[in-house]
Amino acid sequence: MKLIDVDSVIMSKVGYDNKSMTLRIMFGTLNVYDYYKVEPFIYENMLKSDSIGTYFHKYIKDKYNFHKHKNRGRVRNKLREYIIVYRNQD
Repeated sequence: MKLIDVDSVIMSKVGYDNKSMTLRIMFGTLNVYDYYKVEPFIYENMLKSDSIGTYFHKYIKDKYNFHKHKNRGRVRNKLREYIIVYRNQD
């Protein structure tokens, strides 16, 4: 699913898959949520709204089943720790 940048205080990227009716939202740089069975007009109206965050809170949050993806930052941080430890073994 392709994500596009959005002008929002709480969101950084959004995307939509028509076939599965899944809305993906990235909050900040690490927190990614998928919302299921979201009608296409909800996504389209969100992009057209004056405030994407306000639209999200009014029409999406707590109204659709969702899944939070595991935080990708933890994996990056752990990898960084291993690299530092490995380099310090020399």
